Amino acid sequence: MDTILDKWKSRKLRDLNYINFTFDDPDLLDYDEEMSNADEVQNNYYTFCVNNVIKILNILQVKDSTEIIIYSNTSELKDYLTQNSFVESDSYCKGNCDYKNLIDIIKLTITPFDFKKKYPDTFLPIWKDDEMMDLYHFPQLKLLLYIYDQRGGILVSEDENKEKLKSIFDTINLENKSLLNDYWYSDMYKLYS
Repeated sequence: MDTILDKWKSRKLRDLNYINFTFDDPDLLDYDEEMSNADEVQNNYYTFCVNNVIKILNILQVKDSTEIIIYSNTSELKDYLTQNSFVESDSYCKGNCDYKNLIDIIKLTITPFDFKKKYPDTFLPIWKDDEMMDLYHFPQLKLLLYIYDQRGGILVSEDENKEKLKSIFDTINLENKSLLNDYWYSDMYKLYS
């Protein structure tokens, strides 16, 4: 587990066997000439992104009864964590949460205007590559999902179980291929070697 956390902190999860997801659809960002529909367009775009994350969680079979541990580089999320589970170290914060709060955290961290409503004095970049990083650990499933921002995320297996990742990849490839990031498709096919 320490190796995965080190890779996450150094943004090198793709050094492991992984599945790379796409949550967004840039075609949804279709503004009219005057930008008068900006709020509606952005709301539809971010809602689409969050719904795709929920689809992935459903495929992974994350449910109300699933144990969920969150690692983050910001302590802002501690309000959503189970009481007495929040731990802060030098390089990240950690805590447990339930499924409902997981969805709330995902909405909060990939939807900039929701974050700004909750934390008006905190800076949140549109692209989280520069700042916030959230890693969601599902110990019973032995899976970890890193959501780098509204564009996508990376799934790795806690025990480097290629068969489990292949099965998930095959399921998504059949049911909803648009959730797979085709830029990383050839790398993901290394699961079959």
